[in-house]
Amino acid sequence: MHRRLRITDSLIQDYIDGQLDNRGFATVGACLIANPKLAAEVEKMRNLNSAPKICGNDVLDEQVPPNLKNILNKMQR
Repeated sequence: MHRRLRITDSLIQDYIDGQLDNRGFATVGACLIANPKLAAEVEKMRNLNSAPKICGNDVLDEQVPPNLKNILNKMQR
């Protein structure tokens, strides 16, 4: 007899993060197919998760200002 898997916020986050085993992934996926409203919410969560990863990427390409470099150098001494 199979125990029914309870879909929790934590389980959904693990699903989004790719942290589930094949069985868990398939179970949550089947639940999302059966529940379009939940699937839409999970998609919103997935989009929110990816937003911080792309915000500020352009800053990574900027040079460190000289005055900040000086401060950092002094801190390392």
